[in-house]
Amino acid sequence: PTNFTDPFYLYPDVRTGYDLIRRGLARSNNGNCLGYRPDDQSGYIWLSYQTVVNRSIDFGRGLRHLGVKEKDCVGIYSNNRVEWALAQQGLYSFSMVSVALYDTLGPTASH
Repeated sequence: PTNFTDPFYLYPDVRTGYDLIRRGLARSNNGNCLGYRPDDQSGYIWLSYQTVVNRSIDFGRGLRHLGVKEKDCVGIYSNNRVEWALAQQGLYSFSMVSVALYDTLGPTASH
């Protein structure tokens, strides 16, 4: 970035996770965003930025439909996977607070 001196932000238009994914969408011309391998023998399958944005918004809308509001805390108990990243972006899209409950901590982490 030119003429940008804020040491805490790499880009002047990116301050949040929400901003980040939208900048990627615009800058990449809807390029590859999120890749995963279905198993150890497979190559990567890529989701485009627009697919990630759409699926994330759908997840967030579902939570809103269930009554989750802006600034509500939402716990995500999952191993690392595409759906976790989509859920995280869905929370960002609706200004909800993500609380990561890592599967490695075991079932008591959610108490």
